[in-house]
Amino acid sequence: MLTPDIFTVTGSGPKLLLIPGSGLTRGTFATPIAALSQRFRCVSYDLRGMGKYRYDGRDYSLDAFVADAVYVLDQIGADRAHVLGYSLGGVVALELALRMPERVASLALVSTYDRADALIRIRCAMLTELLLAGSPSAFARASVLTAFAPGYVVANGEKVEAEIAARIARWQVADAAERQALVGHWRAVAAHDVTDRLGQIRCPTWVAVGAWDAVTPVEHAHRLASGIAGARLTVFPGAAHRLIDLPEFAAQTLDFLTSGAVAASFSAREVSRLMPAKE
Repeated sequence: MLTPDIFTVTGSGPKLLLIPGSGLTRGTFATPIAALSQRFRCVSYDLRGMGKYRYDGRDYSLDAFVADAVYVLDQIGADRAHVLGYSLGGVVALELALRMPERVASLALVSTYDRADALIRIRCAMLTELLLAGSPSAFARASVLTAFAPGYVVANGEKVEAEIAARIARWQVADAAERQALVGHWRAVAAHDVTDRLGQIRCPTWVAVGAWDAVTPVEHAHRLASGIAGARLTVFPGAAHRLIDLPEFAAQTLDFLTSGAVAASFSAREVSRLMPAKE
C-alpha cells in the first residue's frame, strides 16, 4: 500500500524524482544518487508491488503508476520537480510530463522507449510465462540474455554470469504477490505508446541509451529525441540497458540538470502559466 516508507530523500537542492524500472526498487539509483545528491534533493521510491510498496491488487495500469509518482511528489511538497525515469520508469515519466506538465521542470529519459514494438511485447510475454512457470533459473537466464546485446555478453562474460546468479537468488525467494507485480509491470510495458504525443512535451528533455541496449535499442532513443522539440540525445558506447551505474552517467546527468536550458526553464516558467486556464 502507499505509505511514506516507500520513498527515500537524499541530499538538498532542487528536487529530483527518480523512477525505477520494472521489478525494481529505490535501491536501483544508489550509484548515481551518491553524485546527484551533492547538488539535488533526490527522491527515489519503490515501484508498485516491489520493496516496501506491498500491493496485492491487480491495477498496474499507467494511470496507477502515474498516480504513485504524484503521491511521492505530494508527500515531499514538490509542486514541481526534475524527473528522471529509467526503463519502465521512463514510461511513467513520459506520461507524467504529458498529463501534468506543470509538475515536471525537466525530463531525463533513460533506457526507455516511445512505443512497445514486437520485440518488447514478445520479450514481456516470454518472461511472464517463465516467471509464472516457477523456474527462477530459466527466467533469470532468459531475462539477462534478452537484455544484453551479443557483443556485450561476449565482452563482459563474468559480469553477465554474476547478473544471472543475482536474479536467480532474488526470484527463488520472491513470493506470489511480487511475481504477480512484476507481471503487472510487464503488462504496462507492453501497453505503452506515446509516439503521437511526443510533440506535446515542452520541458527540457534528455534521452540517454546504451549502444548495446537490447531491451530498448537505440532506435527508440532516436525516435524520442526527434519527437520532443529540443531534446538532447546521448548514446553511451559499450553500455547495455542498465547504464545508470556508470560513473559517466551521473556526470552526464548533472551536466544536463545544470545546463542553462534547464535552469532557465525551472526559474522562468511559473507553474501558473502551465496550468489550464479556468473557465
